[in-house]
Amino acid sequence: HRVRAGTHVSYPTSRSGRFILGAASEETFGSRVSGRASDGIADHGIGEEDLDGLTGTFMVGRTAGGDSGRLSYGFDLSGAAGGRNGVSGSLRILKRL
Repeated sequence: HRVRAGTHVSYPTSRSGRFILGAASEETFGSRVSGRASDGIADHGIGEEDLDGLTGTFMVGRTAGGDSGRLSYGFDLSGAAGGRNGVSGSLRILKRL
């Protein structure tokens, strides 16, 4: 179970591009995990972990290519600290036929 509150803001930086900024606070409760995970190379035991807690998240990114264009792309970098910690990123490319 999760409850999240935050904001997501985008600002035009050019005729076809936008800068994106987001921040949120998320409370997780009633979550427990245990078991085994295997990826074909190794088998990992997961001890019982409590994932409950407060996590702050932050995201920054950029998009380019408007609705009228045939090619658009975007990328972002996200981070989390608190109950969960980590960094992730993504790159998206859309080609309209």
